[in-house]
Amino acid sequence: MKAIILDKIKPSLIAKLQSLAIQNQRTLEEEITVILENVTKNQPIITNNKTQWSTDFFARTSGC
Repeated sequence: MKAIILDKIKPSLIAKLQSLAIQNQRTLEEEITVILENVTKNQPIITNNKTQWSTDFFARTSGC
């Protein structure tokens, strides 16, 4: 897993995130992970690799 370092976060935002983490009985890292997962859960991963098949290509083209 990669580390993400955010040096320029406002102290007020950190305090809010810590408060949310405590309310949800999570660590700060867990809380931030949940927030990021929720925000990105419906976002497709877009690559520039044109040689790969899309995940539903065969279902869309085979008539199944």
